[in-house]
Amino acid sequence: NRIQASVLGKARLEAARQLCPDVRLALELVRFAPELEPAMQYTFGSTLICPDLESAKRLAFDDRVRARTVTLDGDIFDPAGTLTGGSSTKSNHATARGEQSTSLGIIRDLAA
Repeated sequence: NRIQASVLGKARLEAARQLCPDVRLALELVRFAPELEPAMQYTFGSTLICPDLESAKRLAFDDRVRARTVTLDGDIFDPAGTLTGGSSTKSNHATARGEQSTSLGIIRDLAA
């Protein structure tokens, strides 16, 4: 077995829960077969799931926690300083629908 599992330490997890009681360790939220435990620990063992952007940012950069965090919307904060992912806003969805509608209208006009 070549996978070196990495799980967030108890002190860091407790500090995270003091700052944000709703935070969960990603590993606690995933079901898997026992033989997959090293891979799951490697993948999810040091990632925290946060209810919102502010909590995720706070935990990722707090000196007592400093862990990768992911919001329920998919925003990812890394203590190295990167922010990735996230969901589109409703206005972006509306804009995309408007563009789709315009494109469909042009296609109908060309087909006629």
